[in-house]
Amino acid sequence: MRNLEFSIFFFLVFITYTSQSQNIASDSLNTWKLLKYDAKTTFNGIKYSLLRPKDWKGKDYAKFGALISGTVLLSLADEEMKRFTQRNADDFPIVIRDFGWYFGSPQNYFMANLGMYGIGLLTKNEKIRKTSVLIIFSSVTSGLIASVSKNAFGRARPSSGLGNHYFEPFSKEARFHSFPSGHTILSVTMAHAIAKQFDNFWI
Repeated sequence: MRNLEFSIFFFLVFITYTSQSQNIASDSLNTWKLLKYDAKTTFNGIKYSLLRPKDWKGKDYAKFGALISGTVLLSLADEEMKRFTQRNADDFPIVIRDFGWYFGSPQNYFMANLGMYGIGLLTKNEKIRKTSVLIIFSSVTSGLIASVSKNAFGRARPSSGLGNHYFEPFSKEARFHSFPSGHTILSVTMAHAIAKQFDNFWI
């Protein structure tokens, strides 16, 4: 029940804020046309995202290299970070821990986004609709990349007992699909898409 409360509270706050910026132009379109337009936008967004690396320049490759290097460096601290978080878990607010888990859980994530899109579509609120479409195509894109990466890396899950640097690439067993984290990808994707709608550095 707590996950439902988190989702409802978060999206009510977001919808309340964005409902003031309704675009009157959307009202002239019927719901079916908006749905078709959003489906096309989603498809084009996914295509654009997946094909973007073909247009990368030197600085883009440098950023990608920095991402890979940073990931490798952070992985060296895995065991110490695990010990640190386990030692301090009881002192950390449970509401924040639970929010991170439920926010990134695929069933809650897609249920919340579907609800947000439905509200935007039925109320013809362009800001809510466009935010939800951005979340959808970003999620599909990052999900595809994550699925391929999980199989390619084959990193063992912590629960497997095999250690944090045990890899079995292209394994079909779920215990070798821990990297990258699906919860993290979904949480960051939605948070970033929502944050882009606000002209505020801290958000």
